[in-house]
Amino acid sequence: MAKKIKDENGNVYVKKTPFYKKWWFILIIVLIAFGAIKGGSGTNSSKQSTSSNSSTQVTTSEETVEKKASEETKNTEEATKAEHKIGEIVKVGDVEYIVNSKSLSQNVGGEYGKTANGIYLIVNVTVKNTGKKSIKVTDDFFKLLKGDTEYATDGAAGLYANEEAKFFLSELNPENSITGNVVFDLSNETANASGLQLQVQTGIWGTQKGKISLD
Repeated sequence: MAKKIKDENGNVYVKKTPFYKKWWFILIIVLIAFGAIKGGSGTNSSKQSTSSNSSTQVTTSEETVEKKASEETKNTEEATKAEHKIGEIVKVGDVEYIVNSKSLSQNVGGEYGKTANGIYLIVNVTVKNTGKKSIKVTDDFFKLLKGDTEYATDGAAGLYANEEAKFFLSELNPENSITGNVVFDLSNETANASGLQLQVQTGIWGTQKGKISLD
Protein backbone atom coordinates (compact mmCIF):
# COMPACT_ATOMS: atom_id res chain seq x y z
CA MET A 1 0.00 0.00 0.00
CA ALA A 2 1.36 3.50 -0.96
CA LYS A 3 2.45 5.78 1.89
CA LYS A 4 1.49 9.51 1.89
CA ILE A 5 4.12 12.09 2.91
CA LYS A 6 3.51 15.79 3.64
CA ASP A 7 6.43 18.24 3.22
CA GLU A 8 7.09 21.47 5.12
CA ASN A 9 5.15 23.52 2.57
CA GLY A 10 2.03 21.42 3.01
CA ASN A 11 2.40 19.50 -0.21
CA VAL A 12 1.34 15.88 -0.07
CA TYR A 13 3.32 13.17 -1.91
CA VAL A 14 2.66 9.48 -2.34
CA LYS A 15 5.68 7.29 -1.64
CA LYS A 16 5.52 4.08 -3.67
CA THR A 17 7.13 0.84 -2.53
CA PRO A 18 9.96 -0.21 -4.92
CA PHE A 19 8.90 -3.16 -7.14
CA TYR A 20 11.70 -5.32 -5.78
CA LYS A 21 10.23 -5.07 -2.30
CA LYS A 22 6.76 -6.13 -3.31
CA TRP A 23 5.55 -9.54 -2.15
CA TRP A 24 4.83 -10.93 -5.64
CA PHE A 25 8.33 -10.05 -6.88
CA ILE A 26 9.93 -11.75 -3.88
CA LEU A 27 7.77 -14.82 -4.50
CA ILE A 28 8.92 -15.03 -8.14
CA ILE A 29 12.57 -14.79 -7.08
CA VAL A 30 12.09 -17.57 -4.53
CA LEU A 31 10.42 -19.83 -7.13
CA ILE A 32 13.19 -19.21 -9.68
CA ALA A 33 15.88 -19.96 -7.10
CA PHE A 34 14.11 -23.17 -6.05
CA GLY A 35 13.80 -24.29 -9.68
CA ALA A 36 17.49 -23.62 -10.32
CA ILE A 37 18.54 -25.66 -7.28
CA LYS A 38 16.29 -28.58 -8.26
CA GLY A 39 17.48 -28.50 -11.87
CA GLY A 40 21.13 -28.49 -10.80
CA SER A 41 20.54 -31.45 -8.55
CA GLY A 42 18.94 -33.39 -11.43
CA THR A 43 21.88 -32.58 -13.74
CA ASN A 44 24.40 -33.75 -11.17
CA SER A 45 22.43 -36.95 -10.65
CA SER A 46 22.34 -37.53 -14.42
CA LYS A 47 26.09 -36.91 -14.68
CA GLN A 48 26.75 -39.30 -11.82
CA SER A 49 24.56 -41.95 -13.47
CA THR A 50 26.32 -41.50 -16.85
CA SER A 51 29.72 -41.64 -15.16
CA SER A 52 28.71 -44.81 -13.31
CA ASN A 53 27.49 -46.47 -16.53
CA SER A 54 30.70 -45.52 -18.38
CA SER A 55 32.80 -46.89 -15.54
CA THR A 56 30.86 -50.16 -15.61
CA GLN A 57 31.30 -50.48 -19.38
CA VAL A 58 35.07 -49.83 -19.16
CA THR A 59 35.44 -52.39 -16.36
CA THR A 60 33.47 -55.02 -18.32
CA SER A 61 35.54 -54.34 -21.46
CA GLU A 62 38.80 -54.66 -19.52
CA GLU A 63 37.65 -57.93 -17.95
CA THR A 64 36.75 -59.33 -21.41
CA VAL A 65 40.16 -58.38 -22.85
CA GLU A 66 41.97 -59.87 -19.85
CA LYS A 67 39.94 -63.09 -20.08
CA LYS A 68 40.66 -63.43 -23.81
CA ALA A 69 44.38 -62.77 -23.28
CA SER A 70 44.45 -65.34 -20.47
CA GLU A 71 42.80 -67.97 -22.69
CA GLU A 72 45.23 -67.27 -25.56
CA THR A 73 48.19 -67.54 -23.19
CA LYS A 74 46.85 -70.83 -21.82
CA ASN A 75 46.35 -72.23 -25.33
CA THR A 76 49.84 -71.13 -26.33
CA GLU A 77 51.42 -72.75 -23.28
CA GLU A 78 49.51 -76.00 -23.87
CA ALA A 79 50.50 -76.08 -27.55
CA THR A 80 54.14 -75.40 -26.66
CA LYS A 81 54.26 -78.14 -24.00
CA ALA A 82 52.61 -80.77 -26.19
CA GLU A 83 55.19 -82.75 -28.18
CA HIS A 84 54.19 -84.36 -31.45
CA LYS A 85 55.98 -86.86 -33.66
CA ILE A 86 57.04 -87.10 -37.30
CA GLY A 87 53.99 -87.77 -39.47
CA GLU A 88 51.48 -86.25 -37.02
CA ILE A 89 49.35 -83.19 -37.77
CA VAL A 90 50.24 -80.32 -35.45
CA LYS A 91 47.68 -77.50 -35.34
CA VAL A 92 49.04 -74.15 -34.22
CA GLY A 93 46.48 -71.38 -34.48
CA ASP A 94 45.14 -71.36 -38.03
CA VAL A 95 48.08 -73.35 -39.42
CA GLU A 96 48.64 -77.12 -39.58
CA TYR A 97 52.14 -78.60 -39.76
CA ILE A 98 53.32 -82.10 -40.63
CA VAL A 99 56.98 -83.14 -40.49
CA ASN A 100 57.27 -85.74 -43.25
CA SER A 101 60.94 -86.70 -42.90
CA LYS A 102 64.43 -85.57 -41.97
CA SER A 103 67.85 -86.13 -43.56
CA LEU A 104 71.49 -85.01 -43.35
CA SER A 105 73.61 -83.62 -46.18
CA GLN A 106 76.86 -81.72 -46.68
CA ASN A 107 75.48 -79.84 -49.67
CA VAL A 108 72.18 -78.52 -51.04
CA GLY A 109 71.61 -77.48 -54.63
CA GLY A 110 74.47 -79.46 -56.15
CA GLU A 111 77.59 -78.00 -57.74
CA TYR A 112 76.24 -74.47 -57.81
CA GLY A 113 74.42 -74.78 -54.53
CA LYS A 114 75.66 -74.29 -50.97
CA THR A 115 77.92 -76.36 -48.73
CA ALA A 116 77.42 -76.52 -44.98
CA ASN A 117 79.91 -75.23 -42.43
CA GLY A 118 79.11 -78.37 -40.44
CA ILE A 119 76.31 -80.52 -41.82
CA TYR A 120 72.81 -79.71 -42.99
CA LEU A 121 69.80 -81.10 -41.16
CA ILE A 122 67.02 -81.01 -43.73
CA VAL A 123 63.46 -81.28 -42.42
CA ASN A 124 60.69 -81.83 -44.97
CA VAL A 125 57.52 -80.08 -43.81
CA THR A 126 53.97 -79.61 -45.08
CA VAL A 127 52.18 -76.39 -44.08
CA LYS A 128 48.42 -75.94 -44.47
CA ASN A 129 46.45 -72.72 -43.99
CA THR A 130 43.20 -73.48 -42.13
CA GLY A 131 42.36 -69.83 -41.46
CA LYS A 132 40.27 -67.30 -43.36
CA LYS A 133 43.11 -65.10 -44.68
CA SER A 134 46.19 -65.79 -46.76
CA ILE A 135 49.53 -66.20 -44.98
CA LYS A 136 53.13 -65.91 -46.15
CA VAL A 137 55.36 -68.86 -45.24
CA THR A 138 58.80 -67.75 -44.05
CA ASP A 139 61.74 -69.46 -42.37
CA ASP A 140 60.80 -67.52 -39.22
CA PHE A 141 58.05 -70.10 -38.74
CA PHE A 142 60.69 -72.70 -37.76
CA LYS A 143 63.36 -73.11 -35.10
CA LEU A 144 65.36 -76.13 -33.93
CA LEU A 145 65.59 -76.84 -30.21
CA LYS A 146 68.12 -78.94 -28.33
CA GLY A 147 67.21 -78.59 -24.67
CA ASP A 148 67.22 -74.85 -24.01
CA THR A 149 69.49 -74.12 -27.01
CA GLU A 150 67.80 -72.64 -30.06
CA TYR A 151 69.01 -72.84 -33.68
CA ALA A 152 67.84 -70.65 -36.58
CA THR A 153 67.27 -71.84 -40.13
CA ASP A 154 69.79 -71.25 -42.92
CA GLY A 155 67.67 -69.13 -45.27
CA ALA A 156 70.13 -69.22 -48.19
CA ALA A 157 70.50 -73.00 -48.00
CA GLY A 158 66.71 -73.25 -47.81
CA LEU A 159 66.40 -71.56 -51.20
CA TYR A 160 68.71 -74.16 -52.80
CA ALA A 161 66.98 -77.02 -50.98
CA ASN A 162 63.56 -76.16 -52.43
CA GLU A 163 62.78 -76.60 -56.10
CA GLU A 164 62.51 -73.19 -57.77
CA ALA A 165 62.57 -71.65 -54.29
CA LYS A 166 58.79 -71.97 -54.05
CA PHE A 167 58.49 -72.83 -50.36
CA PHE A 168 59.61 -69.74 -48.47
CA LEU A 169 57.84 -66.42 -49.04
CA SER A 170 55.00 -68.24 -50.78
CA GLU A 171 51.54 -66.71 -50.37
CA LEU A 172 49.35 -69.49 -49.01
CA ASN A 173 45.59 -69.01 -49.39
CA PRO A 174 43.02 -70.57 -47.01
CA GLU A 175 42.58 -74.36 -47.41
CA ASN A 176 45.79 -74.64 -49.47
CA SER A 177 48.96 -76.45 -48.40
CA ILE A 178 52.59 -76.42 -49.48
CA THR A 179 55.48 -78.80 -48.86
CA GLY A 180 59.13 -77.86 -48.67
CA ASN A 181 62.46 -78.27 -46.90
CA VAL A 182 63.62 -76.39 -43.80
CA VAL A 183 67.43 -76.39 -43.48
CA PHE A 184 69.65 -75.99 -40.40
CA ASP A 185 73.46 -75.75 -40.58
CA LEU A 186 74.65 -77.65 -37.49
CA SER A 187 77.68 -79.34 -36.02
CA ASN A 188 77.84 -83.10 -36.59
CA GLU A 189 77.32 -83.67 -32.88
CA THR A 190 74.14 -81.59 -32.75
CA ALA A 191 72.74 -82.93 -36.01
CA ASN A 192 73.01 -86.50 -34.71
CA ALA A 193 71.89 -85.76 -31.14
CA SER A 194 68.72 -87.25 -29.70
CA GLY A 195 65.95 -85.11 -28.31
CA LEU A 196 65.95 -82.55 -31.13
CA GLN A 197 62.66 -80.71 -31.62
CA LEU A 198 61.30 -78.59 -34.44
CA GLN A 199 59.46 -75.59 -33.04
CA VAL A 200 56.72 -74.24 -35.32
CA GLN A 201 54.74 -71.07 -34.84
CA THR A 202 52.10 -68.79 -36.35
CA GLY A 203 53.59 -65.76 -38.07
CA ILE A 204 56.85 -63.93 -37.52
CA TRP A 205 55.99 -62.94 -33.94
CA GLY A 206 55.08 -66.48 -32.89
CA THR A 207 51.98 -65.73 -30.83
CA GLN A 208 51.26 -69.49 -30.78
CA LYS A 209 53.81 -72.30 -30.92
CA GLY A 210 54.07 -76.07 -31.14
CA LYS A 211 56.86 -78.65 -30.87
CA ILE A 212 57.57 -81.72 -32.98
CA SER A 213 60.04 -84.40 -31.93
CA LEU A 214 62.57 -85.33 -34.62
CA ASP A 215 63.62 -88.60 -32.94
